[in-house]
Amino acid sequence: MKKKLIFSLVLALAVCLALIPCAFAESAETPGPQSGYAEHIPDETLSNVLPENEQEETDGPSFTVTGDEEKQSEELPSGEDEQVPADEESSEDKDAVAADFEETRNDAENGSGAPDASFSATFHGTDGIEYEVAGGTYVDVSELLEALGYSGEITSVTSSNENVLSVSEGRIFIRDTFYEESITAVVDGVEITIPVFDDISITSYGDLVSEIVKNNSAKLVLYHDLFSSDTSKPLVVAGTKILDLNGHILEHSNLYSLFTMHEGSRLTIIDSNPNSVHSGGYPNGGVIALAYQNSSSYYIFQNSNDNGAAADLTIDGGTFCRKPGTNTNNFYVVNQTYTNSFNLTIKSGTLNGAVDIGPTGHVEMTGGKICNNPGAFAVRAKCEFVMSGGEISGNTTSGYIATFTKLKMSGTAAIKNNSCSYINGIDIEHLVMTGGEITGNTTTQDTRVYSSGTVTLTKSCNLSGNAKVNGNKLLVSGKSIDSNLLLGRYANIDFDSQSGTFTEGANIGITTPKKPTPGNGVLFTKNFKDNNATKNLEDVFFSDEGYTTVLCDNKNDGQLMAATVKVTDLSGGTTYYTSLKDAYNASVSDGYVITLLANTAVDDGTTLKIERAVTIVTNGKTINTGSGTLEIEMAA
Repeated sequence: MKKKLIFSLVLALAVCLALIPCAFAESAETPGPQSGYAEHIPDETLSNVLPENEQEETDGPSFTVTGDEEKQSEELPSGEDEQVPADEESSEDKDAVAADFEETRNDAENGSGAPDASFSATFHGTDGIEYEVAGGTYVDVSELLEALGYSGEITSVTSSNENVLSVSEGRIFIRDTFYEESITAVVDGVEITIPVFDDISITSYGDLVSEIVKNNSAKLVLYHDLFSSDTSKPLVVAGTKILDLNGHILEHSNLYSLFTMHEGSRLTIIDSNPNSVHSGGYPNGGVIALAYQNSSSYYIFQNSNDNGAAADLTIDGGTFCRKPGTNTNNFYVVNQTYTNSFNLTIKSGTLNGAVDIGPTGHVEMTGGKICNNPGAFAVRAKCEFVMSGGEISGNTTSGYIATFTKLKMSGTAAIKNNSCSYINGIDIEHLVMTGGEITGNTTTQDTRVYSSGTVTLTKSCNLSGNAKVNGNKLLVSGKSIDSNLLLGRYANIDFDSQSGTFTEGANIGITTPKKPTPGNGVLFTKNFKDNNATKNLEDVFFSDEGYTTVLCDNKNDGQLMAATVKVTDLSGGTTYYTSLKDAYNASVSDGYVITLLANTAVDDGTTLKIERAVTIVTNGKTINTGSGTLEIEMAA
């Protein structure tokens, strides 16, 4: 009986030990939070395999077994020398690690702990380095920080949201979908914050349609070029979304409006692969294109009803254009003229179409281009347009170039090298310009208005900094003339023009509807000298029409004068003249100062004889005698 009992015990132990690797191998086949960590399997005792009458005489440990007990008792697996005792597993802390993640994994949305291909988390480090981790898995903190460019002793790691990014035992587990969170780590005593985005893979146009309308926060990443002609599937934006073009093309050939935005929605367009190459005439990088040809106007972003949505759109990459080879009807990248509180931000990217924003909107442009648009206009902003960078350039419009209710320019902002066929090329009600440039634009004069210019200001301007407005031309009967800032469209309407403090490089051409006459100047700016004590008015401003820019009698404001010569008497009083001869012959006395304000000349065939003890200040200008004669009698 004793031998039989011993034999039974040995047999049972052999069966149990042989099956332990099978149990672990089976669980390893089911993907867990990380390869190498087994699913937890409840312990079972020898009562599962020993006859009931033999259990009382057994003092051995319990083992884990699975499967068909009867078959296991009959078939002993080979390779017993490869079996791993339970105490050796414990020494490697695998059970402890698995237990540590058990609760987190079970709380995750997918529940199984398997990697979730539908989303991932992208950690953003130094110098644009990114590290992507699949949903439902984890990453070691030390490995992550090293990959992102951080090195040193890690003393603390916390998550902005433990419900989606769990931090435990030096690891970060990606539990659930999210939009934007962060990980904060202390490395060598310095706190660093690492932004983390949830990436959802988009592989078809249908994927994009279904994901972008969800009222959640997510980053959608294109992994294929997407082409559609399905008129029943416009892209309706809800929630907060980042759409990464990822170097791919998004093209629709049968919609006059591609995107509309729900109330309160926020959409950011980026392109993480701007150097990808396409065929079919498309530019490099990510592209959003329309090819609709059944309407006089078509749009990429548009809300067209009076109850339009309050929404935010940020463009930070990509090219927005017509499909190459399609017609040149009025094409709008953004048309939000009826929406409530629509905010457009342009950080980078190329917009080959018009931007049209209504009076309740706001536009901020820090980079990128609005360019190469052959439509009716390039920009129509009936709201504040703040431009600190980027450019509006290369547009050849059939109407005006741009119109602004309030334009603020600074930094490197540029409106340059545009042209249009009629009306005022660039029309601005209120201009605040502390930097940037409006240069090289050309327009054709429209005879239907009293006065037109390439850059027309209708109500007010405040100019300062290194603002540049020059090189703009107006075509009149085929002749090109200087036309920079036209200060007011009509001569009988007061125009408010203020000067701030100007810096090196400021250069501004001026035209006024009212023209100066001899002895009567035309005011064009106020408070110049108050803010520019060491600068001369002519160092900053010049007349497009050849008049002279001089200070008014108050020695502060600037005016245009129909004069080339200024005479200063012994009391300091000044008188302006259109010629040197007129100035000298008008009762000039000894001690007077004659200052040239512009290049002047002695009339042909005449002689100007200067006999009095006067001082002539050439001021960098010239006296051209031509066929006339200038005689200066030198004092003894």
